[in-house]
Amino acid sequence: MDSDAHAIKYNGGIVDYTGKDGLDKNEVLSEVMSKEWFEQRSRSSAALWVKESVYKDYTVFGSTPDTDEVLSDFKVFNVLALKGSDNLILKVCLPVDVHIMAIVIKRDMRCRDKLID
Repeated sequence: MDSDAHAIKYNGGIVDYTGKDGLDKNEVLSEVMSKEWFEQRSRSSAALWVKESVYKDYTVFGSTPDTDEVLSDFKVFNVLALKGSDNLILKVCLPVDVHIMAIVIKRDMRCRDKLID
């Protein structure tokens, strides 16, 4: 892995080529750029992150907007992942520009601290 790819992965970068790669294949996508569409994208990115992490046995459930962190070019969501009675809340930082990759981090972290210039 080259240094740029390592830095991106270290900072929570996740590639979700379609915006639905982590969703159930039967889930119908909402209208592009709608509130529901961003929520679906956040769950998809979180699911892909979970699959690649030590939390691979967790299942991603709901997503809610994060009201504590507001960024002009990003939509920020909290996504719940469960494994039995254990839970994990992830923060998903979705760029409004769909050509930029999402960032998935633990809830106590800040998106702006993970953005790479």
